[in-house]
Amino acid sequence: RRRHTRYIGDWSSDVCSSDLLLTLLQGASFGQKLLSIKVIDVSTGLTPTPARIALRTLLVLLVIPAIFTSNGRRLHDIFAHTTVVRTFSL
Repeated sequence: RRRHTRYIGDWSSDVCSSDLLLTLLQGASFGQKLLSIKVIDVSTGLTPTPARIALRTLLVLLVIPAIFTSNGRRLHDIFAHTTVVRTFSL
C-alpha cells in the first residue's frame, strides 16, 4: 500500500509542476491550450505573476476549483486574482 501511495504523490507533483510551468510560460496548461482558454490576471489582463500562478495551482490541488460563485468564477481564481478567458472568437 505504501508503494501505491508514493506513486500517487509522484504523479500529483508531476501534474502540479507541469501545470505551473506551462501556465508561467504560455499562460495556459496543456488542457487549457487544447480548449483554447488561458489564465489572465484580473487587474492587468496579462499573464499572472508567478506568485499568483503558484497560489492558483496550490488551490487547484486542494480541490478548491469545485466551488463556484454566483457569477460563475471559481474560488481558486478569486483568491489568486485571476480568471480564465477564451483565446479565440467563435
